[in-house]
Amino acid sequence: KKPLFTSRLFSVVWDEAHCVSKWAGFRPEYKEAGRLRFLIPRFIPFVIVSATLPP
Repeated sequence: KKPLFTSRLFSVVWDEAHCVSKWAGFRPEYKEAGRLRFLIPRFIPFVIVSATLPP
């Protein structure tokens, strides 16, 4: 939430989102990925994508 950081940030794009649940076992920080949405100002686009997400 630092103004200098967010003033330079224009979007957050995370590809291979399915890895968050798969890798959370050995990368516990991945479980906290959802918190990013609350730390980044709402006017900054936040996109999470993956070609292999289940329906």
